[in-house]
Amino acid sequence: MSFRPVSGFTLVELLISLALISTLSSLSAWQSITLFQTAMSHLKNESRALQQEADKGKVYRHVNRGFSMIELLIALMVMTMAVIVSTSTGIVAPSIIADAKHAAAAVEAARTALVDSYGTLTRVSLEDENFIQDTAETTWTNTHGESRRITLSAVVGSSTKPEACDSFTSGDWSHPTLAAHYPISSLGIPKGSYSLSSLAISPDMLAVGIASTSQVDAPALLLFRLTGTSSPQLVGMFDNASISRIGNSTVVADGKNVFSGSAFTSSSSSTCSIGTSCAQITVHSLESDELVSSFTFSTSSEPYAHQADGSGAPVSALTYYNGLLYTGLQKTVGGDEFNIVDAHNPNHLFWIGGYSIGRTVTAITVRGALAYLSTDDPIRELIVLDTGDPAHPKSYSTWDAPGSSTFGYGSASTAFGNFVRFGRTYSASYPEFELLQIHGSSTAEISEISNIDTGKSNDPESVRALLTQDRLTFMLLTHRMDVLETDDPRHVRIIGTYILPASSQGVALACRNNRLYLARNENDGNGYIDILQGS
Repeated sequence: MSFRPVSGFTLVELLISLALISTLSSLSAWQSITLFQTAMSHLKNESRALQQEADKGKVYRHVNRGFSMIELLIALMVMTMAVIVSTSTGIVAPSIIADAKHAAAAVEAARTALVDSYGTLTRVSLEDENFIQDTAETTWTNTHGESRRITLSAVVGSSTKPEACDSFTSGDWSHPTLAAHYPISSLGIPKGSYSLSSLAISPDMLAVGIASTSQVDAPALLLFRLTGTSSPQLVGMFDNASISRIGNSTVVADGKNVFSGSAFTSSSSSTCSIGTSCAQITVHSLESDELVSSFTFSTSSEPYAHQADGSGAPVSALTYYNGLLYTGLQKTVGGDEFNIVDAHNPNHLFWIGGYSIGRTVTAITVRGALAYLSTDDPIRELIVLDTGDPAHPKSYSTWDAPGSSTFGYGSASTAFGNFVRFGRTYSASYPEFELLQIHGSSTAEISEISNIDTGKSNDPESVRALLTQDRLTFMLLTHRMDVLETDDPRHVRIIGTYILPASSQGVALACRNNRLYLARNENDGNGYIDILQGS
């Protein structure tokens, strides 16, 4: 290694000292970042060298050449923690995040050497699947021959998450800009009009759910390969019900497969005998672009998922989390509108458990053992269930949003920790976006921390989708998208806006790296995908 001790101190001792100073003194977060950023810039080149050596299967312990390898590793871990601490306060510089990625790569490449040669490493999954916590206890001898011991704990991004969205934002989102724009009909699909319902992105694949088509035999699921900045390349298209123009209400992905929730239903046995016409969930492989399996909820036994005419209840919401599909249905006749399906083996889906809501479930967010259900219940717009035992979901809390019982149904949510960002349809004189906090353990109360009123009587805006990335929450409304700064729950504010074309209505949001994919439908029934980025 090319570094040398600084004024008698090793670099790791200097960094640890800086960490203690920034913690115990009155330095601002920005001042602390500046101190660490200086050291990080010097570590970048060494990080790359370490990555190259690790790729070759070589890990060296350098002695009497500046500072030892283990000191570099600990320094990198300290740097990672400093970045995460500053990020958790909502104050972070894009440049230090870029540098942190180099440091994180070096830490990941060197973990084997750290564990095998010097100490122990413990990895724990956190409540948010985007992050993991690493704790390393290490002993070493510094360049002065002195024995050192330290225990470090750092929260880092998980490389195993199926989502394609970066953990941190970059660019100036106070001015969202249009990077690309695609009419869905221009991307190689059969002629006709296609109204979009949902989007799902899994690293290099884009799945598009089609709500309805102008032709009976037109596809209701489109699969595209994403390559760089070029237009999406069509690789597969499938029709959920070849005898209907009704398509899919929602699509989600797990990295290898895409799961589609059908909006079509029928009480006719002859209709349902045609392919997957009455299947409520279908599974398609992102690798082979083929149908893998399909699933239909029972109407004659649990979960009794049928409507008044005996047909199966259409899927209205779908979320994939840790091998399970959390499924919302339109209102049933005494059955379960919320259901959990085991999807660990995509070739064989099976029902685990359910819960009767008594209303339509419009959206589902899952974090840890809790499922957050947006509903059209006028006195329970948000229902939180404890799904720690998937076979027996139980009530955890509910939220009755303010306002008239005939407006303002739940429509979207995101959650992290005990905070929930909640959106609903237009409600006269009451906010459509609310940041909520959950208090308690076995049973909990929900209270509003802050809100934003997005619509007016002459411009009734409803929340169509929410997506939270880092300190920002992207709120798709009927005719625009607002960028909210939500890192401080008590002071949520709009920092940017993207206006949709006058004849369009927003449908869905997804993200890949630091770009947003926005689905919208024109009044003539044709769907479009806008790709947005920070300026």
